[in-house]
Amino acid sequence: MKKGLVTNLLLLLLTCSNTLHAQFKPPTGPVFDAMVKAYVASFSTGETDGVKAQLPAMEKAFPGHPYTIFFQAFYQHASGNDLQAAMKGYSDAIRLMPEFSDPYVKRASLFADRGMYERAVADIDKAILAEGKNADAGMYSDRADFKMAANDVAGAFEDMKRAISLAPSVARFYRGASNIAFKLGNQAAMEPLFTTALNGTQSGNGEIHMEYATYLMRSQQLDKAGSAYKKAMAGAGFIPTSKDYNTAGIIAYKLKDYPAAALLLDKGIALDGRDADMICNRASVAIDQQKWEEVYQYAQKALAADAKNASANMMMAIGIKRTNRGDALAASYEAKAKQFEAGN
Repeated sequence: MKKGLVTNLLLLLLTCSNTLHAQFKPPTGPVFDAMVKAYVASFSTGETDGVKAQLPAMEKAFPGHPYTIFFQAFYQHASGNDLQAAMKGYSDAIRLMPEFSDPYVKRASLFADRGMYERAVADIDKAILAEGKNADAGMYSDRADFKMAANDVAGAFEDMKRAISLAPSVARFYRGASNIAFKLGNQAAMEPLFTTALNGTQSGNGEIHMEYATYLMRSQQLDKAGSAYKKAMAGAGFIPTSKDYNTAGIIAYKLKDYPAAALLLDKGIALDGRDADMICNRASVAIDQQKWEEVYQYAQKALAADAKNASANMMMAIGIKRTNRGDALAASYEAKAKQFEAGN
């Protein structure tokens, strides 16, 4: 189940509009509050033990209530115990309280897991309709994912644009939109989205500068990409991930700024020494610098991370040959590289 499927449940639970079915009053009191707290905590932790612990009290205090049914279904779903029961529970909660958006969103993820993407999209449609003006960016992002799976690429891009408009500070929405734009063959459609953000309220958002750098690199706008990654690294509060360092390192390498590329990639490797591809990128820098012993050393690290990585085996072949460790041994690694590249 995707952790990103977080909707305005709290707003619904705590305010509960007058459009709810008259036979159900919104739960109140410490039992309900404890369940809400456990439910919300599960979004970030991925743990459902808290929800499970609160269910008996919830079932006793509010038997048959749509919220109780929903929480029961959510526990079965998130814990993977009984997905069929989860599907039924979400459907029952929807039948009893069709204005409640979360059951639609959660049921959509179950449909998607079963490859029923059109039904997943239909459920998110209903969730957005139920929320009206309160529909959040996550709903549009989720619907974009389902539309992509259903081959509605243009519709997915429109949804990601909507997600960005609702939450312009969230970098992953720009990443998703960029991926879709490239899929459409219309990557230029991203330019106004990045321009609006980075020339406006998100000018200091390092994560979005990094997404822009990635977009520019993929678009072969290397000089601009170099400027963008430097702005990202200088962003206040921006803590680069290993993938960010890898991206920045690749850009610097393409710009032939080998010292910067080496430094950036080494920082990425220090954060994640199991990423064989990133280590191979670092070996590539050493090749261009003709630092053959470094090529050999990084090839060793890459192979330790993934012995079946084709690039790692080729880097080892180069490193062995260039450091005169044996032509036959180099040839054996080159053969392995070709084997793994072919998928054998």
